[in-house]
Formats: sequence, C-alpha cells, structure tokens
Amino acid sequence: MRQLNWINQDVISTINMEKNDMEQVFDVADTLRPVAEGREKSRALEGKILGNLFYESSTRTRLSFESAMLRLGGGCTGFADPASSRAVTKGFEQKELLDDMIRVVEKYVDIIVIRSLHDGSAELSANYASVPVINAGDGRNEHPTQALLDLYTIRHEKKNIDGLKIVQLGCLNVSRSQRSFAFAVSKYDVDLVFLSPKKYAFGRDALNKIEKNLGHKPTVVTSSKALPTIADADVIRVTFGIQPINARTLQKAKNDLIVLHPLPRGPEVARDVDSTPHAVYFREVFNGLCTRMALLSLILGSVK
Repeated sequence: MRQLNWINQDVISTINMEKNDMEQVFDVADTLRPVAEGREKSRALEGKILGNLFYESSTRTRLSFESAMLRLGGGCTGFADPASSRAVTKGFEQKELLDDMIRVVEKYVDIIVIRSLHDGSAELSANYASVPVINAGDGRNEHPTQALLDLYTIRHEKKNIDGLKIVQLGCLNVSRSQRSFAFAVSKYDVDLVFLSPKKYAFGRDALNKIEKNLGHKPTVVTSSKALPTIADADVIRVTFGIQPINARTLQKAKNDLIVLHPLPRGPEVARDVDSTPHAVYFREVFNGLCTRMALLSLILGSVK
C-alpha cells in the first residue's frame, strides 16, 4: 500500500489520505501525548516558525496550532483578524490579494496554516506557496485536521476504528468538518450512517467518493426525527441542524457509545450530555493538540 511521505506535505483534504497515512499520524500523536500534557519537554521544532493566516475567526483551531508549535519548541506569527490583511497606500485602503499575501508570508515562516470563508482558498494558497500549507477550514469545503483529530479520538477511546458503526448526524452538506470526516473514516472498515434532513444530505459527488473508499454504500437516512438509528451506534459525530441529542435520547444507547462534536456547540448537544460517559468532545480538544503536534513534526521533518 502507498505510504505518504509527510515531509513538506500540504494538508488540504482528507480525500487522498490512506488509512496507513492517518495511522502514522496517530502513532506519532501517541508518542507526543506526554509533551502535550507538559510532562515532557521537546525542542524538536526549535528554530521553525508557523504562520497562522486566519481570515475567518477561530478559537480552538488557531490556539491548537499555536500551542502545538510552542510545545515543540517552535514559534508562531500571523493574524486572527481579516482586517490585518489590508494594504494602505496614500490613504487608500484595499484588501491584499491572497496570492500576494502567501508569497510574502512564506518568506517569514516554515509552514502556513490558513482558514478562510472561501472554498478552495487552501488549495490556491498551496499552489503559490513554496512552504507547506495546512487547511484549517476553507468555506464549506473541508477541514482535514478536524477530521484527523476526530479519528484519533475514536482510536484513543475505542482502541480501534475498524468494525465500528459510526453515525454522522446533522446538516451534512454544509459542514466542512463532516465532509472531511466522511472522506477520512471511509478509508476504514466501518458501518457508516448519514443522518440528516433531506435538503442537507450529502450530494451524489461526495457519496460517490465515499462509496469508492468504503467499497459499499453507506446507509443514508434523510429525516429530522430518525434518532432510533443511533441505538446500536458505537460513535455519533454531531453537528448543527437536527433534533437535539440529550441524556434522555442516549438512555437506550450502547454503554460505550461516544459522542463527538467539533465545537462550538449549539442546541444540537444538550448540556446534560456532558455528565454522561458518552461525552468525549472536550477530550477531543486535547487530542487535537496531539494530532496537530504530530502533523507539524512529520511535515517539518522532526519525525521520520
């Protein structure tokens, strides 16, 4: 099976990642957990600088990448306010074009993390950049590192991903993280269920890619009230736009069911779920730190 060479690799989408590529990231993430916890120190990326270009507001993703780089001994620069990307000339203010911004920032940093409201902006950036680019969310397109940290969380909680029944729940076709997760998890031997209102179901193009990866058709349920579908699930990944999950909903669920959410949550996951053994979404946050530390280490060559 093809093995991805992570050194200097862009991370734009999960569609071209293979299972062994992702498992390599997860293995490195396991070794870095003591560093992420602060129990061990690392200078693996000393002298390296990460550039965060966040044209769309973010808290978890941006701070996670910054913390990951700092834990590994590197440095960070960039902006979290789109207004920072403006050029002022003779009193005339205009937005600096993305291609110009990338060709400037790459002179300052060793790797770029970009988040944007526009589909395709990460791939466009990678086309111009001479340094690796990581997609931290581009419009409604993809959010690959969120998918990786979700899968790492499943592996950490369940010890294995293969053989599980995984339900993706919410407005799927407008969620970049659900799309990236579906592309990634379909590389595993799983029973995959998509549960969404009909107008928010995955389109045929996405389903074709997922079916090709799985080797069979996923189960597609288009209803806002089909929550009995989750009764025998091992994992539920929830995003907005469907009947809320609450403690009562989960009473008939498997004892070891885990509920994932990329955060921030709305009413789709009630607060009373937090006190159940099913809630792992806050542990996901820490797992995101480990996963992004692993990616930075692999891409910047501190881990072979």
